[in-house]
Amino acid sequence: MQPLKVSRTTYAICILSRFARHPLTLAFLEQNACWVVTRMLVLTADVVVLRTAKASVVDRDSEHIESLNAGFSFIRFALIRDFSPRWVAQSVDAGLLRAVCRLALLLEKQLHQFGRDCVRHIIADTLPKHLVYLSVVKVVDREMNDIDDATLEMGVDGSWLAADWRSLQEVLTLRRSVAKISKEDKGSSRTLCDSKKCGKMAPKKELQRCGGCLNVFYCSKQCQKEAWPNHRALCRLRTEDRATQTTEDRNALFPKADAQFFRELLSTDAGLHLGHMQALAKREFPSEKQGEYFALCLDYTDLRYPTGTCSLKDIRTYTAPPMNGEDEDEEVVVEHNKEMVRMVLRDPKAYTFIEATFAWGERRMSRNFMIRPNIWDQQVPQMVNFTGKKTCANEDVAENTPGFIKDLMNLGL
Repeated sequence: MQPLKVSRTTYAICILSRFARHPLTLAFLEQNACWVVTRMLVLTADVVVLRTAKASVVDRDSEHIESLNAGFSFIRFALIRDFSPRWVAQSVDAGLLRAVCRLALLLEKQLHQFGRDCVRHIIADTLPKHLVYLSVVKVVDREMNDIDDATLEMGVDGSWLAADWRSLQEVLTLRRSVAKISKEDKGSSRTLCDSKKCGKMAPKKELQRCGGCLNVFYCSKQCQKEAWPNHRALCRLRTEDRATQTTEDRNALFPKADAQFFRELLSTDAGLHLGHMQALAKREFPSEKQGEYFALCLDYTDLRYPTGTCSLKDIRTYTAPPMNGEDEDEEVVVEHNKEMVRMVLRDPKAYTFIEATFAWGERRMSRNFMIRPNIWDQQVPQMVNFTGKKTCANEDVAENTPGFIKDLMNLGL
């Protein structure tokens, strides 16, 4: 390796790709710049770690350190460009986590402050926010498992990144449990017949898929006929969307596997937050007795709460968050949202309307989902919080903390 040439080339790429949503930036990323630069970091890590073991040559490694500065500067910003799940998965697949783990102690002492800030942002912010995508969960899980205990102990465990690394592992554990459920159900996943008169739960392979939208299932032709008046409008929108867009366009935001995982994640986390939201409704909407008219909102962009932070909106006055005209499918998404709201209003007990907010590049993206049936009236056990700290921005900790725990906390025990 020629460290001076490597660092200069990498800085040149940083400068040329510095503008978000610029065609040149996307061109670099489409040509696998994340993978190439990450591989450079991995190879440079091998050289630097070996040379650092010899105290006599540490001072002569400034050129290699400059390569690391350039590489982490590029990766920090590349991973938050549009289509970010692709670039995150690509960089992690190329060995990003192993490079950071091996270099952690060295980076703390020799990397520029801006370079250290870039590394911390990657581990503490970018990666956890992208663990809502199955494609990212799988590759991060694989790479984490490939790092042996000795490498962890000698690298990140005793470094300035130790707490951020543990937080990343905790979020990964939560997402992995959801992904495991999805994986076990593959091929035998069960779903509801879309006919409200029927509502039979059965394996998908035993049901018949709607030939128009390909999104809902029925037990029989009779069930499809009974459900058609309610399904007609949304089916037409989805069918038109499929007809006018290429496969690549349809999957630009969510590949199919990521979209399915998102539904699994929302179903799981909506149940976890249900107690919080029921308590929130009593505090903020005391006169509202029909909980099925709430839209359940989950925001995954606040990293203090790995399972998201929850809030409520009235579906009768619901307005979707603005899309700022940046999405090519904006008109389609808006029309889908309106039709989903109409479906819920026609039969609020049949559906749970969920608004999800998540990171996509530098943007906060929101998408709406429906699951069946409405979960609002489900009886959930009181969520006992033994930590005294909020697990969600809208949790009432005093309400969820047992009395004897409060007394111990007041005594400083």
